[in-house]
Amino acid sequence: MNVKYLWQHRAPHAVQLMIMMLLCMALLLTVTVQAFAVELTREEKTEILKQAYQRIYAPTPAPEPELPLVYPEPVKTAAVTPKAAPRVDVCRRHKMRKVVTGKSWRCRR
Repeated sequence: MNVKYLWQHRAPHAVQLMIMMLLCMALLLTVTVQAFAVELTREEKTEILKQAYQRIYAPTPAPEPELPLVYPEPVKTAAVTPKAAPRVDVCRRHKMRKVVTGKSWRCRR
């Protein structure tokens, strides 16, 4: 019998079968746990409780000191050169030579 098939198709008898299987497994587990149960003496119980209290109420350890922050050295990059200044005797608009005569000027090739 394929349990996966029965679960996917949800046959009414399959659901009942699965419930019965789960109950049987739970019953078997409880029986095995009871078979391995060990009776503890009063002294063992008190010792276990003392250990539990010590774990719960133990003083917290001192916080570790913070490590100093170490910053990496800056990466050396290529030097940025300033843009070359435009030549004074070149017209910016026409990109031609500027000819100055007195106070006026004009563009020439």
